[in-house]
Amino acid sequence: MKRAVLSLAIAIAFVGVVDSADAQRPARARREINGTGGILEEAGNALGMIRGTGRTTNKGVILIRYTANGTVQMGRTSYKVDKVVADIAHYMPAARMDWELTDPKGVKSHRIEVVRDKLAWNETTPGLGATAAPGQAATRLRQVWLYPHAAIWAAADAGSKITTAEVGGKTTLTFPSPADGAPMKVTLANDNRPEKVETVENGQPLVMEYSDYKDIEVYGTYFPHHIVQKRGGRVVMDLTVTEGHTNSYAAFPIPDVAKAAAVPK
Repeated sequence: MKRAVLSLAIAIAFVGVVDSADAQRPARARREINGTGGILEEAGNALGMIRGTGRTTNKGVILIRYTANGTVQMGRTSYKVDKVVADIAHYMPAARMDWELTDPKGVKSHRIEVVRDKLAWNETTPGLGATAAPGQAATRLRQVWLYPHAAIWAAADAGSKITTAEVGGKTTLTFPSPADGAPMKVTLANDNRPEKVETVENGQPLVMEYSDYKDIEVYGTYFPHHIVQKRGGRVVMDLTVTEGHTNSYAAFPIPDVAKAAAVPK
């Protein structure tokens, strides 16, 4: 009996050592062992996307809502962002960016930019006062897939079209953007979370850089608290996130004006 108990104790200790060793193994080594599926699983776990009984899917997070402040370039004007509330619903895909802005002359403005699938429109208040935004859908939809959770979701859906590489000691995932088929590249930091997501817009590189990830609701969903966007190498958005939520309720009913604007004349 004593021998049986001792054997069981040794077995438990051995399993603990193996698990600890795997947890402490450098991220790069773990990725090389696990392959593409393992890379996606580790990235999903690091973001808090893998949930539920089976824990086999990167689709546990379907929407991210964040609040931030900072600066943004719109057209030729650089605005101070007093507040932006963003709903990024990559499962649709759709997004609503509710901006409170101040221009260089101190003039304040409010704009709400929305996209769902291939239709775009603006609102006066969330869900109300819609006006068409022709020609904006592609640009806005492209932005949706550049966010960390959306990018890993898209990578998981890419199937055989995804390729991986080691660049400068970091793992990259390359696959077609769901928005327009252009190449997307995700660079993972050593903690397995995206630190950079890149694509191309009008022949120029469009890059989102992420840092300062935090557990936004204290149950394992991580979102960056510093977001920098560069277009053609120039910073066009620099945001500090002050609040975040996952899977919040957000509706994106398509208004008639957006549908009418999409009908060929």
